[in-house]
Amino acid sequence: MNVIREYFEQIVKINDIDWKIFSSKLKKAQYKKRETILKKGEIENYLNFIEKGSIRLFIPKEENDLTFGFVLKINL
Repeated sequence: MNVIREYFEQIVKINDIDWKIFSSKLKKAQYKKRETILKKGEIENYLNFIEKGSIRLFIPKEENDLTFGFVLKINL
């Protein structure tokens, strides 16, 4: 979780009280390779931070998926 704080503090200083409130809402999740995180029709309600690996953002289509981005882990 310290990596997330370091990332935000590159933009704005966060005091310990605010960080405690924010970080209390963070939950760690692990996904397997090629596992779908958000299915078609679902609404994203979370921020995601990548500790290891990458995520492909795509829209499934009949013929070929439409890839519109990749997300990689943060290197500080």
